[in-house]
Amino acid sequence: GKTTTIRMLIGLLRPTRGSIRVAGIDVVARPRRVREAIGYMGQKVSLYQGLTLRENVQFYAGLHGLEGSALGRRWAALRERFSLAQAEGSRAEDLPAGLRQRAGLALAMLHEPNVLFLDEPTAGLDPAARVRTWDLIAELSGAGADVIVTTHYLAEAEALADDIVLIHHGRVVAQGAPEILRANHSTPGVRIVSAAVFSDDQLRERLIRDLSHILGIPVGCIVGSHDVVITGGDLVVLRRAIVQWFATSAVALEGLADAEADLEEVFFALTTSDTP
Repeated sequence: GKTTTIRMLIGLLRPTRGSIRVAGIDVVARPRRVREAIGYMGQKVSLYQGLTLRENVQFYAGLHGLEGSALGRRWAALRERFSLAQAEGSRAEDLPAGLRQRAGLALAMLHEPNVLFLDEPTAGLDPAARVRTWDLIAELSGAGADVIVTTHYLAEAEALADDIVLIHHGRVVAQGAPEILRANHSTPGVRIVSAAVFSDDQLRERLIRDLSHILGIPVGCIVGSHDVVITGGDLVVLRRAIVQWFATSAVALEGLADAEADLEEVFFALTTSDTP
């Protein structure tokens, strides 16, 4: 639902019901006007592959009525900000992914929009390029632009976003600052580090079943990126039961700590009981 939402917000897709206003503009009634006021970069950076970066700049500038000295000043500032001077003469199809992403951001900012929409701008980038892209997004936000970013990297959103909207099956399930989402939608638990339990579904199911039997209450499980969070009942009693289970099951327990919910766990908790 992320890309569909963005397409409605920028006037490319008409919503089935409801209303949308972006930068004070009624998107449904005036889609052309809203597209003039915003910047947009899709999942696939919209550079014409057979043109050089400089030729792409001239094309996009023409779409927004930028020319002459005004274009020269604007592009000079963006070229420096996004470190694109060495790429101007290169064809878009020859640019590395990270450089192509920076070029797409620069073109989206060419006409100085107040609102910038970026649809998964870090998808497919290596870690260094992802960090560089987020640094540029933070710089744009700091300069006064409102930046709306879609991402499936929840750790990125948690670390860098001021406000987050979680969407599941086309429906908003939660919205707020990362710390607010964690406080309102997380369940206290115990984080265990065990490669065996993390990688073996059947072993994990046996752990949950046995802990529920030991404690006499249902026990939950949240599988994170590298570990597993067990929830249910008093945390002191739960920790003791976990240690007991590992001691008698000949399964390696590599770490144990009280869990501080991250955004992945919040999203999991909000969506696992939902059905399409």
